[in-house]
Amino acid sequence: MPECCKPGKKQIKAWTPRLQAAIKLARKQPSEITTTFIIHNKKGQPYSAKGLRGMFGKIVDKAMGICRRVKTETDAEYETRKAEFIKQYPPQFTERFSMHDLKAKGISDYQGDKQHFSGHKTVSMMETYNRTADVVDIVDPKK
Repeated sequence: MPECCKPGKKQIKAWTPRLQAAIKLARKQPSEITTTFIIHNKKGQPYSAKGLRGMFGKIVDKAMGICRRVKTETDAEYETRKAEFIKQYPPQFTERFSMHDLKAKGISDYQGDKQHFSGHKTVSMMETYNRTADVVDIVDPKK
């Protein structure tokens, strides 16, 4: 296994009020049965990786203001639904992003020891995720 990976490395993220609120909201999702899964379908079962990717794709579409056409819609029906969709979900982003991009965003935005926060063993691996531009001084021609 490459050195960049974290075999056996255990890390627990601290509970923040924001994370606690997200878990509380997730637990309110409807289920036909009592379940131990925080993120689950209506039958109380965990989502598959494919299911999670599909749901995430729909969220990204909404964030970008993309209204997918339904095969059975007429042009007029689609245009009406699309106009309502854009009112409800005005575009917030112009580029697609992935769940992996969210990890990079968290590391980039962190104001502290990014390597410790990310749990990466090496600085080079952490830098793969850190997308914060370095701020450098300009060359002063007067010196």
